[in-house]
Amino acid sequence: MSVKKHLCGPCFEEECEIEGVVFCRECDEPLCGQCKLDHARIKVSKNHKMCDLADVPPQEVKELLRNLIICPNHGKEEVVYLCKDHDVTCCSKCAMADHRKCEEVKVLSDIVHDMNMDCTTLSKMLLDLHQRGEILLEHERKQQQLVSEIESRALSSLKTIKQKLLDMYAQLEHEVLSAIADKKKVIGEKIERSNEQTIPFFNEIEQQSTYIEHVEKFGTPEHVFLLQRQLNQNAICCLKSTVGDLENNRSQSSVKCVEDTSFDSLLIEIKNSLRIEDYACDARTQAWGPGAPTLALPPTSGCQILHLLRPPPPSQKFLRTALKRFLIQTVNSQN
Repeated sequence: MSVKKHLCGPCFEEECEIEGVVFCRECDEPLCGQCKLDHARIKVSKNHKMCDLADVPPQEVKELLRNLIICPNHGKEEVVYLCKDHDVTCCSKCAMADHRKCEEVKVLSDIVHDMNMDCTTLSKMLLDLHQRGEILLEHERKQQQLVSEIESRALSSLKTIKQKLLDMYAQLEHEVLSAIADKKKVIGEKIERSNEQTIPFFNEIEQQSTYIEHVEKFGTPEHVFLLQRQLNQNAICCLKSTVGDLENNRSQSSVKCVEDTSFDSLLIEIKNSLRIEDYACDARTQAWGPGAPTLALPPTSGCQILHLLRPPPPSQKFLRTALKRFLIQTVNSQN
């Protein structure tokens, strides 16, 4: 309370600043020692209730008390009755105007006199409600923490799956490329040998072609006839035999990629290996995997949180087999 509010109200009205010593609840102002005595001598104020200045309620409490006692229909009147027929409080004006025919209109002072005004039960109820509210706040905090834990575990599982897939892919890539390299080497060596065998064949053709060119240029018709006869009897026959052998020994090996159709079903299985669903539980239990234990809660305490389901992962053998989508095989090429 400020210094001004400690000053005697009646004296302050007369522009005298005298410190108050008591507080009159009915007048709602401090009184000095002299005004206190005058208050007690005057008939209309001698029954006013006094209290120490330290016991003066705060302004918001005074407003509460005023709002409790004031008539909602007549702002300057105080409620003095309780109409039990309508379950409303009312002042004298309200009682005369609106409740004259009501059967149970009781005076508040009589009701208060006959009732126990102890608020212990109400205080306990409020305390219980407050504790339940605190429990709810703690519950929601744990729910939020649990969702974060589920998210962290999901990220960890995703990283594990990703690393396994990368490792398996690296192994698959190494095996496929190594198989290609090995088969490519064998086929390449055979092609190289075949190419080497064609060199004498082409040299012989070139030499015989040179003979024909020179004989036609420098020789007589008789020379040409004799050369033709010689080539048909010897060189051409040998060359035909050689080219036939080369054709029979030509390279017929190649490689092909064989795609395993189970790879697509594996992708679907991997995609479904983790999924997030709503899951009713108590924050004191962990929702991790199917069949996670839960604690029974009252109907009002249930909540929906994320539930990370982890179906059994595919076996390493199945994963390895299905990931080998490309199988390198040696095949015979046909013309």
